[in-house]
Amino acid sequence: MDNFLPIVRLQIMPYSAIMAIIKKTDSPPEQTELSINNGDLQALNEVLEKFGFADEQAALRYALFALLKAEKNVLYVDQGEKIVRLAPTNTIVQKQDEEK
Repeated sequence: MDNFLPIVRLQIMPYSAIMAIIKKTDSPPEQTELSINNGDLQALNEVLEKFGFADEQAALRYALFALLKAEKNVLYVDQGEKIVRLAPTNTIVQKQDEEK
């Protein structure tokens, strides 16, 4: 299947020129706290409505598990008449030689 479908590289969504998911630096080491606002919050709210998720936690949980199931960092999305391969753009992926 990989040989037949072009990959669509996901860029930042055009919801707002000011998008923000901010990792709070004062979070304890065993957890991560994120602040979601502006265009990213608008996109999350649209996902809640489109898919009928119970809340933001359910939507984010679903997205995380879908990403964990992806092989070779590629997701396949059914857009009605065609299947599209989705992958993150290089600007949002950590390079192999960078440390975490």
